[in-house]
Formats: sequence, structure tokens, C-alpha cells
Amino acid sequence: MLVHHPVIDAHWIDMGQHDFSRSSTREDLAAEGRRLVREGARVIRMDMASSVIGAKYWNDWIGQLSAERDGTPDPHIREQLQKFLEGFTRRRVKMGSKEFLKEFIADIRQENPEVVVILEGYHHFRELSATGANYIYNKVGLYDATWNAYDPFRKGQNNDAGGIMAAEDDVAYRDWQLGGAKLMNFGGTFDGGEGNAVDKFTDRVLAVYALALMHKAGFVYNGQELGTTQAEMLISDALDQAQDRDKAIPFSIRVLINWLKTNPRIAQGLKTILEKTDHEALTRGEMSTLEPVDQGPIAAFTYGFTDSQGAQKAVLVAGNIAPGRKAQRFVFNTPVLSDFGTGFMPRADRNYILKDYADLMPDGRPKTYQKSGRKLLEDFWIILDGGNIHIFDIEEVDPNAPVRAPPHISGGSDAPISPAGEIKPARAAWNRWTTWLNVMSLGAYFGLQFPQIYRNFTNLNAGHPEMLQNLPWLGYSFGTLASLLILPYFLSKNEKPQSFVQTLGILANMAVLFQLSRTIYMPPYSVWAIVPAAAAGLIFSYLNYFGKIPQRWWSFFQKALGVFGLSMLIPGLLDTFKFLHPAISSAAAYLGVAALLPWGGFLAADYFGRISGKMRKSWERVSAWLATLLFMFGPVAGLVWAWRNPSGIPGTDLATGLLAMAGALLMLPRAIYTRDRIWFVGTFWAVAIGGWFGFFSRWWLFSRFHPDVWNGYYLTGLTMMVAAYLGFILRQNGKGQSSIFEPLKFLAPSYVRNRFFPGGIAGEPPKNG
Repeated sequence: MLVHHPVIDAHWIDMGQHDFSRSSTREDLAAEGRRLVREGARVIRMDMASSVIGAKYWNDWIGQLSAERDGTPDPHIREQLQKFLEGFTRRRVKMGSKEFLKEFIADIRQENPEVVVILEGYHHFRELSATGANYIYNKVGLYDATWNAYDPFRKGQNNDAGGIMAAEDDVAYRDWQLGGAKLMNFGGTFDGGEGNAVDKFTDRVLAVYALALMHKAGFVYNGQELGTTQAEMLISDALDQAQDRDKAIPFSIRVLINWLKTNPRIAQGLKTILEKTDHEALTRGEMSTLEPVDQGPIAAFTYGFTDSQGAQKAVLVAGNIAPGRKAQRFVFNTPVLSDFGTGFMPRADRNYILKDYADLMPDGRPKTYQKSGRKLLEDFWIILDGGNIHIFDIEEVDPNAPVRAPPHISGGSDAPISPAGEIKPARAAWNRWTTWLNVMSLGAYFGLQFPQIYRNFTNLNAGHPEMLQNLPWLGYSFGTLASLLILPYFLSKNEKPQSFVQTLGILANMAVLFQLSRTIYMPPYSVWAIVPAAAAGLIFSYLNYFGKIPQRWWSFFQKALGVFGLSMLIPGLLDTFKFLHPAISSAAAYLGVAALLPWGGFLAADYFGRISGKMRKSWERVSAWLATLLFMFGPVAGLVWAWRNPSGIPGTDLATGLLAMAGALLMLPRAIYTRDRIWFVGTFWAVAIGGWFGFFSRWWLFSRFHPDVWNGYYLTGLTMMVAAYLGFILRQNGKGQSSIFEPLKFLAPSYVRNRFFPGGIAGEPPKNG
């Protein structure tokens, strides 16, 4: 043994305190390994093996002992350490290139050639593979990539599966090696700080399991097959007192596993994953990753081979690591080993039957899709709800031969792959159209406030500040705050055009507030509180998106901003409706305070760590709904002010209202297509209330006093155009469905959907998740 004083704490050196420079040490350890195999051991796992490999072991120990020698004031200790180092170095030179691990593995296989050796690896994977081990315990590869992609303290990576795809490529490379060690992957470990996999990955745990375990080597930790949280899985009266609670199963206290309690969805999903690892495509074929056309939260790969009849067989695995429904387009990469008949690549002249064992029919059979090879090569889309997975069993068939698929084929050859069942061919094209319409809305919003800003500038320079009296400063402040609240929501969904719209809205609103600050219609100095706070919030949001700030800071900021938004509603309601009966204003104030109390308490409890992870996760949607309410209040405030001051209507620019309405109309198809209730409510309100009803009010109230502002012909034409456009987008979203109103059923509350639409709603996830 090597006995030393721990002057420095590095290299996990306490895990390798054997003096491998001595032949007696190596012989004793090899004898112990042979004894274990003789007594029946069939698998040997070596902890921290990467610290024992020669490329690291020698430098670590020489550096450690040299530091102790140089750091001790005792001359005797210094002399003895120097003496040992000289002998240690001589023996190292004499050993040459011998590797202890290689010798050890060769020795134990003299007892049993089939014994499986697993080496834990953090680095030096090439050297570990050269020892003859079967597997390298992949501690810093795919597992870390899944954790980094989900880690709430690394927010910038949350919706990007790029790191996972790179790690999957590494797994594939190790699989291709002839005679090399494969990578052993896992979805959870027993190490400190790792925690229970369900607690850590929550509703996305199945996606992590599928992406990590659907390989030739996987590791499932004791109790993971139950699919339960730590609190549900363990039986102990002292769990709260455990010193190592950050392990999935604490070692510091006595616990039992509750084998009678399971989470059926996760347990069954993990069982399906493990069963499919025995698929012939994994045992005979090789792995290839799919290449995403655009980066997103979905990762996908295949295992495949060509059988003796020349037909391809494959498994395709995909998982969405982000919350919410996502659609992503992929390209099949040519398998590296295709010349050897391994790997999967669709052929344009063949058809393919895809059976999804992660999405079953009510009778227990997998949902099945028929796809043409040409369509797979040209336009392959994967659509998954948050945390959901695909495990497709793929069979290649001759298009001229009878299709041997069961009668429940769920999609034609042009349909995107979706867990929601059949999606017609036009839906893929409509997905692209809604994306482009969303991008086009940027043009409308880019010019949204500039007409108003220019008119304000002209009126102020001409000495007519009264022309700005119908521009409610609270409405603009609410709009700014609402954009700050909802911006992270759209950033997390990777809806970049909508994120840019919110950013432009914040900047334009700040410009108008600067102009209003020069009049009597905005309290003095308010602008110096609102504008810098908005600028800081905008910068903070993007720093968070790119992962440049600690997640705890962002979480607290987001919650505090929500509480501030609720408090802003109080003066907004008072200022807007103060002309009504005083009792209404008092009631509004009391309601505002009543709403503040629970959310303020939530913020304080969260700060002191008293809020569960599930409640924290829901805050993003709460903030998004609050932002939508603030957006909805903005047009109402403008209408109330206009009704109270009809003489000020010439100071409002009609082009601004038209652009706002046009931008909302362009975004509405995307909101319906993605089944996003928050987005739909906000955009439809902007069209119906902020847009059409605002123009109707001008015609109804002001055309008699200002006929040059608006007339009935304009309103009629606008109404017909909007109605025709809404009918068009409903028709496009409802193609292939029983009614053009089918896409709007997602607006119904969940209890209504479960009662009146038991078969599910097109475009929504099935009931089994």
C-alpha cells in the first residue's frame, strides 16, 4: 500500500493507494480476482479504474508525493519521501509499458474466459479499452449529457439535445470498434449528488431512460424499475436525517425498498425499453444517429442491419427532453458500416412499416405507420410531447408486394410521426406555413410602434402634448412587464420569431414611455423606475437563455417579477376605472392585495427552500398566464381611456392598431397548430378586442365627431377580411378532421375533454402520456 499525508485533495487518489510498481502488489490483487471468479463471480466492476491506468496513475502519485515532500517542514519526512520517490521511479522505468489492469483482466480470464469486466471511466477511454475490458462505465459521456440538457441550474441547455446527440455519436463509435470496450450507459446512479432519477428528471425521465438505455449495454440501479420517487421508493423513519440523502439510496441509514409501490406509466415504459434492447437490430446491427435539420430538444438514433433476404430491419429511438410538444425534422445519415450490411438507411424504392412500442392502441398493440422510403429521406418529422418517446420497430417491405401490416395503420406514407395518431399529409406543409407566418409577423411588429412614436415626436415638437392623452402609460407599462414575463416561456419553447416579437415590444414600449414622461399624463420620475428595470429584465432573460447566470438567481427573479406584475394590476385597475363608483375601486384594491398575499408567501417559501420541485416547475406557466392577463388588460385600458376622452382620438395612430392586429393574425395559426392555449388566448384577444373592437369603437363613437378618422366602409371591409382569414386558418388546421372546429377543442378544460372527448383530441397527447 501507499501511505501518504493528504496535502492536496485531488485525482481521487484515495481510490488507488496500491503500489503497482511492486510485482508482489500486482500478483496479490490478481490472485484475489481469480478467487472471486472461482467462487462464482461473473461480473467484476472496478471503481475509478481511470485513475489506475498508467497514463494517469504514475503522474498523479509522483505529483502527490512530490507536493508532500516539498510542503513538509520536517527534514526526516522530506528525506524518506525523496527516498521512496527515487525507488518508485526506478521501478516504474523497469515496468516499461505494462498496464496493471491489462494483466489483471488476463489473469482472471484464465479462470473463466467469459467473465465480464466493467471499468469505471472518467477519462483515458482509449487506454481503458485497450486493457481488454468488456465495458467502460460511461460516467462522463451520455449520462452527463442528459443531465446537462435537463439541469435546472444550466438553463441555457434545457431545450437543446445537441450535447446528447454528440454523446450518442460517441456511443456509436465505441460500438463500431472491433474488439474494443463498449460504453455502458445508465439513466441514474448510486453516487452522491445524483439523487433519484425520477426526482431529478421528473416528467422527462422516460426520455432519458430511452436515450441512455436503448443500447447494447445498459445499467439499471436497484429500485429504478419501480419508476417512483425517492420518498415513494424507500421505507424508513429516518430518511430526513440521512447524511447522504443526495444519493438515490442513502447508505448512512437503514432503508427498505417498497417493492409493492410502482408508478405504472414509468415502470411500464422502462420495461418496454429494456425488453426492446433484446431486439435483433441491437444484437446484430450497428448504431447511427439522425442529423437534426435545426437544433432542438429531440434526440434520435437507429440500430439496423440487412438480413439474408436483403431486407433491412431496424429500431428507431427518439426522445423529447424538453417540456411541451415539439416537432423536429431529421435527416438519416449514411451508416459508417453500411458496406458490411449494418446500420439503417431508408431506400427510396421501398416502403417501411413502423410499429411504435412506446405508444400502444387500446387493445395493447403498437400504433403502426406506413412510410415510403422516399418520404423518409426527403421530409422526416418527429413530433413528441414533453418527455415522450418513440421506440419504432422498422420493417422494410417491397412496395409491389402486399403490405403485411395490421389493419390499424395510423398514417399514410407522407404523415409525420406523431404519438397522437393520424396526421394527414397537408399537416406537414401547414407546419412549415405556420412557421413562416410567425416569421412574417416580425415585419408587422417591427413597425408596430414606429408610426405612434413618430406621431408622438411630431406632436411634442409642435407643442401639442395633449395629443398624447389617450396613450395610457400604465397600458404600456403592463405591456412591457407582460413581455418580460412571457419572453422566457417562448424562449423555452424555442419559438424564436415570437421571442423576437416580445423583445421588440419591450424596446418600443420603453421608447413611448420616454415620450410620455415629457407630458403631464405620466407621473414624474416613473419612467426612471420602469425603463431601467425593463432593460435589466430583458438582459437578464437572454443571459438566462444562454446559460450565463446561476439558475437560482433567475428562478428568484422570475418569481419576483410575477409578484410585481400582480402588484401592478392594483394601480392599473384603480387608475383605469376610477371614474366608476368608488366601491368598485375599493373592491379592486382588496382583490389585488388578496392576490398578492399567497404569491408573496410562495416567493418567501421558495427562497427558504420550502417549495416542492413540481410547484417550481409550474411557475413558468403561471408567469405566462399572468403575462397574458396583463396583455389583455392593455387594450382594455386603452379603450376605457378612449371612451372617456373622445377628443383625443386623433392623437392615436390607426396604423399602429392595424399592425398590431396584423401581427396577431399572422401568429394565430401557429398558436392553433401547436395547441398552445396561452399563446392562443393572448393572440385572439389582440385580434378581437385590441384590434377589431378597438376599430369598432372608433367608428361607433368618433365617426360623428371626426369623420376623417374612420368610416363604416373601412370597418366592414376589415371585418370581412378578418372573418375570411380566420375561416381559412381553421380550415387548414382542421383538414382531415371531423370538423374545422376540431383544432379548437384543446381550449376546453381537461375535465371537459376527458368527459366529452374520451377518444382524445387530434394533435394532443394520448391519455397514456
